[in-house]
Amino acid sequence: MAIFIEAVEGPDDELKLPRKALSAVRALEEIYEQISGIEALAHHKWISKNPDEIGEMFDELSQLTMFAEKEINAAIIACHRAQKTNILHLPKVKDRIH
Repeated sequence: MAIFIEAVEGPDDELKLPRKALSAVRALEEIYEQISGIEALAHHKWISKNPDEIGEMFDELSQLTMFAEKEINAAIIACHRAQKTNILHLPKVKDRIH
């Protein structure tokens, strides 16, 4: 997740995103923390070997994946809309640039 944030931030220290995209990124951070916790449990073998509990864990991971996909989509759409709005406000070039 940190790599994703760094890629979005660029060289600046401040994350400059539309409000909806920033909200989506924060939700993705929470999802990442939850998945990381499950991964840590698996590495330390603290996860139950009960098939029902394992099935529940996979169901939860599946739901987290769907939430993450929705949040990623929301972030992309918000950034695209913001970019499109900013492009429309740029001064128009009279001559073609080749």
